[in-house]
Amino acid sequence: MKIEWERHRTPLRVFWAMWLAGVISGSLASGNEMSSLDKVLPFLQYDKVTHYGAYAGLAFLSLLAFERRRGLAVALSMILLGAVIELLQHFSPGRTPDIADAIANTLGVFSGIAVGLLVTGAYQGIRRSRQWRGRG
Repeated sequence: MKIEWERHRTPLRVFWAMWLAGVISGSLASGNEMSSLDKVLPFLQYDKVTHYGAYAGLAFLSLLAFERRRGLAVALSMILLGAVIELLQHFSPGRTPDIADAIANTLGVFSGIAVGLLVTGAYQGIRRSRQWRGRG
């Protein structure tokens, strides 16, 4: 069964934007806000897993919400966003930048891209394109 992603781009973009806003606001929340949020959502104590999942979701949704090339560019730009947010945490009370968080973000982006390419069928198109050029 093939899903026509073009028909669903607008709602997917809205969902992607909401996910992005959540990642940014959660990443820049003060230390006090985060400690009270940990009590309500206990899985947030697994910091690296949370970073990984948040950025995997952003990258995956990027590939669904935008055309293939633009989606890939948007997904890869999330690596830069993660690095910038880590630097901005220096100015957020009770937060400190952490290179391990940036690494978890980056791994999440790559995983989200891989899953997104498989789900959208873009991987098969890339593979076919390479095979065609190889036969040249």
